[in-house]
Amino acid sequence: MSSNKKNGNSGTANNQFRPELEKTGQGLPEPATTERPDLYVLARVIEVLKEGGPAKRTALCTAAGLAYNRFVKYLEWMKEREFVAIDEEGNVHLTARGVDAYDQLVKWILDNVGKLKFPKLG
Repeated sequence: MSSNKKNGNSGTANNQFRPELEKTGQGLPEPATTERPDLYVLARVIEVLKEGGPAKRTALCTAAGLAYNRFVKYLEWMKEREFVAIDEEGNVHLTARGVDAYDQLVKWILDNVGKLKFPKLG
């Protein structure tokens, strides 16, 4: 029995640090919920908007390297917190609150992890 099984952990939580498994879905839990999103994924989506400006959902999803069904969950989470807004033409816009959240997240990563790298999953 593995140590994960002994302590009641199914082992899927360890895959959050193994993005290569995300493509195949092996051993991964369901995509992020509105409760606990992957901060690196949020940062990638916001980074695309910050660097490229407003974008259609599909283009943003592709640029962030996410499957569309997973992207939609993150987009909804970000809309609920007013990090992004969607205009009448369907363009996703980064809000000032989203820029601030991104800047705080990047600062935290640099201060605590020591490097900034948002790997694409594709």
